[in-house]
Amino acid sequence: HIIKNKSKIFHDLEKKSNFFQNALNQFIKKNNINAFVYRFKSILRLVYTNKKVSNRLQRDFLESKNINNINKLRKFLLENKIYYPSSGIIFMSTATSNSDLNFLIKIFKQGLKKFFT
Repeated sequence: HIIKNKSKIFHDLEKKSNFFQNALNQFIKKNNINAFVYRFKSILRLVYTNKKVSNRLQRDFLESKNINNINKLRKFLLENKIYYPSSGIIFMSTATSNSDLNFLIKIFKQGLKKFFT
């Protein structure tokens, strides 16, 4: 099924991922939140700094200042039935519907506003 439908599947995953990235980055910018969503294809990573990050060591150092708020956000997301892994890497799924995506964005915005403004 995947091989037969790969162009549709991967296009759909990237479209969802791009929508998520743009929605959060616009919200982050509008609310002056010290964060940025990076994306490669359908893999996303919310980085908790507005500085340009070029490697993992630099990212970890910059994020270390926000570790308490990151943990609070993770707990908030879990309380809202969103599992946010400790790696911070988000993999978009073909099973994610548009309403799921809108729910994810809504809850992420609430958490970011609550813990990072």
